[in-house]
Amino acid sequence: MDFVATQTVPSPGLQAALEKDEGPVTVDHTLLQPPRSHLESFVVYVGANKEDPIIPMDGSHVRTRVLGLLPSSRGTVTLASSNPAEDPVIDPNYYATEADRYVIRTGLRGIAKMLIETEEGRAFVASETTPNGFEPITLETEDEEIDRRVAKVGDTVYHAAGTAAMGKVVDANLKVYGVEGLRVVDASVMPLPIASHYQVAVYAIGELAADII
Repeated sequence: MDFVATQTVPSPGLQAALEKDEGPVTVDHTLLQPPRSHLESFVVYVGANKEDPIIPMDGSHVRTRVLGLLPSSRGTVTLASSNPAEDPVIDPNYYATEADRYVIRTGLRGIAKMLIETEEGRAFVASETTPNGFEPITLETEDEEIDRRVAKVGDTVYHAAGTAAMGKVVDANLKVYGVEGLRVVDASVMPLPIASHYQVAVYAIGELAADII
């Protein structure tokens, strides 16, 4: 993976999206000011796809990906029953807000622009191999079509966090409210997403927890 870009998105478009979700917002909204890293985009020199058509892993394809680093959608984790051996009910609730949809649409159009409208992109990409029933994404692709595509093939990259959020489930010393002798020390204590990969942050949480204990 030689190409990784962390990007912001245009503030006017994001503000308009936020207002669809939250009502009137000001320019000092936490997702608008200071300029944030809303997106990460990358190119991987290998094909991989579980959907039809199956992408051959023979060097003939590259894969592009767009990640939303600061999602405003919020999922839930709830108990299925009083049986501790039963799996919890998990609803990630991905792509539920207009702000998240605006960010991902912007990123996908950015990838399309890079591959279609630049000399460098055209030099190494002949065309997009799409899921069955979809056309390649271009700068003219309608929002609704991009949303339909994301609903079909969008997924997670397993940087889950916030299910034991500080201030709601644990206190500032990482102690679980109402449970004596139990602390949580992992990414689940982060109350808000951070515009970064979580590995270093979790190391820091672990070292701080050791000091506290």
